Amino acid sequence: MSTKGKKTQLKLESDSVNKQLMTVLLFMLIFVLVSQIMHILNGRNDSDVDYSYSMHTYFLEDRFEDANALYFEDRWVVVPNIHPGALQIHSFKFSFFPTYAHYENASINSRGGWNNLGPNATLYNSSSDPTFVRFVDDNGKSTNCVAYLNKFKFPDKISTLYLSIPDINGEAQVFCNGFYEGTLGDSSAAGMDFSCGYNSIPLHADANGYAEVVIVVTCEEGTFAPGILSAPSMTLKTNDNWTLVVSAVWYTILIIYTVFFTIGGFIITQTLENTYKFLIFLVYELAFLAYVTLHERYVLTYSVTRTKTCYALVIIMAAAAYAFISSLFSKSAYNKNHPFWKWEPLIACGIGVVLGIVPLVNPSIWSNSTHTFLSFFYAFILSAGLLLKILFFYIKEKRSTLALIAAVTFLFMFVYMHEDPTSRYNIPFYSMYLAIAITVIFVYFFLLYVRQYKMLAQSSDRLRYLVREKTIHISEINRDLYNTNKRLLENEEARKNVLSNVSHDLRTPVTAIRGYAELLTSARKNMKDEQIDTYLSNIIKRSQQMERIVSDIVELTRMESNKNEFSFTDVSMAELLDELYMLYEGDLHGTNKRLTLNIPEDDLLIVKADPKKISRVFENLISNAINYTYDDALIKVSAWREDTDKPVSEQKIVIEISDNGIGIPEEDVAKVFDRFYRAKNSGQNIKGTGLGLSIVKTIIEHHDADISVESRLGSGTTFHIVMKATY
Repeated sequence: MSTKGKKTQLKLESDSVNKQLMTVLLFMLIFVLVSQIMHILNGRNDSDVDYSYSMHTYFLEDRFEDANALYFEDRWVVVPNIHPGALQIHSFKFSFFPTYAHYENASINSRGGWNNLGPNATLYNSSSDPTFVRFVDDNGKSTNCVAYLNKFKFPDKISTLYLSIPDINGEAQVFCNGFYEGTLGDSSAAGMDFSCGYNSIPLHADANGYAEVVIVVTCEEGTFAPGILSAPSMTLKTNDNWTLVVSAVWYTILIIYTVFFTIGGFIITQTLENTYKFLIFLVYELAFLAYVTLHERYVLTYSVTRTKTCYALVIIMAAAAYAFISSLFSKSAYNKNHPFWKWEPLIACGIGVVLGIVPLVNPSIWSNSTHTFLSFFYAFILSAGLLLKILFFYIKEKRSTLALIAAVTFLFMFVYMHEDPTSRYNIPFYSMYLAIAITVIFVYFFLLYVRQYKMLAQSSDRLRYLVREKTIHISEINRDLYNTNKRLLENEEARKNVLSNVSHDLRTPVTAIRGYAELLTSARKNMKDEQIDTYLSNIIKRSQQMERIVSDIVELTRMESNKNEFSFTDVSMAELLDELYMLYEGDLHGTNKRLTLNIPEDDLLIVKADPKKISRVFENLISNAINYTYDDALIKVSAWREDTDKPVSEQKIVIEISDNGIGIPEEDVAKVFDRFYRAKNSGQNIKGTGLGLSIVKTIIEHHDADISVESRLGSGTTFHIVMKATY
């Protein structure tokens, strides 16, 4: 390749890489914008709500005019070791907490639950952190308990608000003004949550508009970050219904996406190569949907069970994401040259399997942050590794743009899964990236399917065209074979006829010669000299007849098999016919037969011909006319030029030889040019081989000319010859 060609190729590759990077940056910008919009929509406003430290009360006057929901992340009172049964038998009330060891100004912390109540939390009635008392529930489970307390002053004319807590590790029983209102969070009885992950509890204010709320959370012993993990919120009835609908609709969309992607993907991949790529991504998608279902409590179960399952699902998703993107480059030339990258996805998956086994070996990791660190650290490392891998090794590959977008999507998803922000409508941010990822991948497979369908359609059209062409070609071959076979049969029949005719024509002179020879041998002494001379003369004539037959056969065969027998030059048909006229006119002297010649005086009638061969044609035709006519016959030879108004190359020279002789029977006219064929009325006294007209036909065909015959029995015969004019 020339230096200029190399520079052009490098420039094209550079432009392609720049376009890919710009596409990925645009995609990342869309993700960031989506994230910022969701953060704005999810803005907390609890700091704007008036709070009385002396009364431990939030005053909600007119706050719902500015916001659909109010969030309360700070200023909670936390009392350890308060069991739900104590509130059910009224042995503990909101007003009792000052007499217990408790924390004030506590914050809801998503990282540590009640193990981390924030920097402002102050402990009262105890010199050290209280020791948790273990409670055993009805199922024999050992649990710890904590009560979260807060007091709210409802706005005028509002007697009921709805409390929602998106994330809780454990089971939270809600009491308001001493009455049990409902349960949120995990459940000791596993099952489906028909509210699609969103639950709210109605809080009823007393006659003075106050609601003393106690949320008692019981959590299995050893649970990491037990308690409330996201800020509780309060909404009006209409907003609560709207949030329930949005949450249900969003989860339905995720399920529909998954179903359509699965069914559509299986249909599309039936016509594509490497179906395993789709199956790998399907594993990721199903693991993700299971993660959302458990983590967002669309299915209720124990908190430890949920935590363990989510840990495993994160590892499965990370491994599947890595394997999927790596599979896009399975046939890369780089992989062929570096076998490590072919097996490297399996190594990454193997590490995931090891991480899945670790908790079984050391169950204590569920009581600290190790499980979160292990699973998401693994996911972050694989996602970052994917980006670097593509940028360093596969950026010039055909599918690098899709791979980069997918890698960025996975990275954003794992980041937000780890941070676990949830919108006010109970929609997790990371599930939005699932929808984006599924859409991008499905569009990719769909476009691949459309492109392959178009290629198949084009191939089908091409195949139909080729089949049609082959069919026509085969039909032509069959027709040629049929015609060839027909000609072979005709030639075989002609060969038999030739052999029969040759044997017949040769038998007569041979028989005569043998008879004369036998007579001369046996009776020569008794013969007169005149009789002997007659016999010898007849032997000579019969020998000449045999020689003429053999000569005609040899000449005809040679002309048919060897075109080099012909030597073409410009020939004047006017001069040729004039010479023949003078020759035969002399032969007819002393007879009553007449020969006439009619040719133009000012036109030489030039054609391209072999002089000897074309002269043989007219000799045969004129001699036949003389032989097959009566004693007072008239033979006419005429020649003229046709189409004189056209260019010379399109003009024709016509020669016509006619007589008023015995004619040819109608049934014999079509056979006059066959070998050894003689008309029935040709007469026994007229000697001939039956090859003359066959020779004429062969010579005419080699001159690219035409010959035809017209004849009526008893009226005469006319031969028409049409040749191309030269000038």
